Amino acid sequence: MNATQRLLSYIQFIGDNDGVLPELQIVGSHLNWMVYFNIDVILVAFIAAVIIPAIILAATIYLFRKYWNKPNVNRQKRGPIGDKRKAGRRY
Repeated sequence: MNATQRLLSYIQFIGDNDGVLPELQIVGSHLNWMVYFNIDVILVAFIAAVIIPAIILAATIYLFRKYWNKPNVNRQKRGPIGDKRKAGRRY
């Protein structure tokens, strides 16, 4: 079988099968658009990259405001600058 006969047999085979062979079809042509473009994976990665750090940041801010800015109970309260009731002041 020479090259011309082989070419003609391939062309005849393609013509008999309408040019479509299920074995040679790309798997991606049978997927829906969400799976084809990996939207499900991108959505999970987005949630992990944005939402989880936002929750951690909000919890950190909440704990910082609750425990760090707690007023010191043992500290004496001072009056305004012109207060004459300060101890040790004599006229």
